[in-house]
Amino acid sequence: MFSRALPDAAARLAVSRINKDPYLSQGYWFDYLLLNEDCQTSRALSGFLKSESYASGFVGPLNPGYCAAAGLMGKNWNKPVVSWACMSPELDGEGGEAYPTFSRPLPLSSRVLFAVLKHFHWAHAAIVTAEQDLWVETGQELASSLRRFGLPVSAVVTMETDPAGAEAALKRVGRAHKVRVIIMCMHSALLGGEEQRLLLERRGTCAWRTAATCSSPSTRCTTACLTGTRPTHCSATTASCAAPYDSVLTVTVESGDKSFTQAFREAQDSHEVQASYQASQVGYWLTHPSWGQLVKALEPKRWSA
Repeated sequence: MFSRALPDAAARLAVSRINKDPYLSQGYWFDYLLLNEDCQTSRALSGFLKSESYASGFVGPLNPGYCAAAGLMGKNWNKPVVSWACMSPELDGEGGEAYPTFSRPLPLSSRVLFAVLKHFHWAHAAIVTAEQDLWVETGQELASSLRRFGLPVSAVVTMETDPAGAEAALKRVGRAHKVRVIIMCMHSALLGGEEQRLLLERRGTCAWRTAATCSSPSTRCTTACLTGTRPTHCSATTASCAAPYDSVLTVTVESGDKSFTQAFREAQDSHEVQASYQASQVGYWLTHPSWGQLVKALEPKRWSA
């Protein structure tokens, strides 16, 4: 699913613009290398431990399950680790002494989600995750982080990818205490995520029609949320998915003066991005502020060298 977001094209665009910006590049020439992150947490951590000699800094990890380990390794290697997916407030810490080379390019996603839930007075939440390690770890880390902020998380449920699994997950949530919102940690149905589609279809036929639903804190940074009226995988597939999706709340990042679509078309016009790519394909997650923050984090290393 993540490879569909064309991370190579996104990384190439980001690095190209950094090299053209004298304020950011400071006379240095930057390059990038894509490291495949395994879906299993243990294997992903093993792969990261072997990557010390590959780069001067890292954008990632995407799996929050080994963020603390990655932060410690970054400290040991004296290399910046920039990740938006890590949800533990402890990584920031007081003074950042424990993880001095770790930084976030965006506000802590669980803090943003907590602010939204607090605004709507949704005091009790349940989390439903897909089966993959990435999403299970995301759900567990999100629950832990929200509880640190004082929000009761009544249940964390892992869902099997079939209609019976979706129904069983919703029944477990129904047995939890006073759940007002369901947070889905899985690929978005708008991007072809089967788990979310199944969950929304089952939710539309049961008592959970009145419960609010939030998309996961990681999916929204994978691919840009395009505005305007356009067909989606969810709405094109079945009305039983599209109707419940009307109650899904998605929090995304403000794009600034230009919409993502406008900026993408300008990049195509300047031949920075292939004309054959669609705006819904290119991964926003590698072109957002992670790269700029990584470059700035490397600056002290240059002077010390």
